[in-house]
Amino acid sequence: MKKPQLSTSLSEDLKKHSKNDKKRRIVANVSVVLVIALFVILAKVYVFKGDIKINSEQTKSPSEKIENQPAAEDSKAPAPAAATPAAPAPATPAPAPAADSGFTTYVIKEGDTLSTIANSNGMTSKQLMDYNGIVDPASIMPGQNIKIPKS
Repeated sequence: MKKPQLSTSLSEDLKKHSKNDKKRRIVANVSVVLVIALFVILAKVYVFKGDIKINSEQTKSPSEKIENQPAAEDSKAPAPAAATPAAPAPATPAPAPAADSGFTTYVIKEGDTLSTIANSNGMTSKQLMDYNGIVDPASIMPGQNIKIPKS
């Protein structure tokens, strides 16, 4: 079977549109490259020149974060909820605190989560976070001490 022949005017129109499409693709590709180059330049200027402030907590090693925690004050800690069940003993508590304190100290181990620590002590993660002033539950680190209220 023979291919149909295109008229001369139709063939010329296709060639003309093909050239225009090629020019549009080149302009679009150059535009994308320029935008990417602009973002790279802006990133170098603002990120690497220090104009963007980075939270100093993000740049500390885990041991520095633990060492530089503010001292715990019992007067600022919220009272534990009245309806909490009796708390089982923590899996691995730190040395016993002073007899008159209203909390025990737990040393976080590798693999611990706030929810498992809270559940094993008869409280919710939210209560444990509030009691220790923790905002981000993912921010806890092995070796960090947290307070667990006595029942």
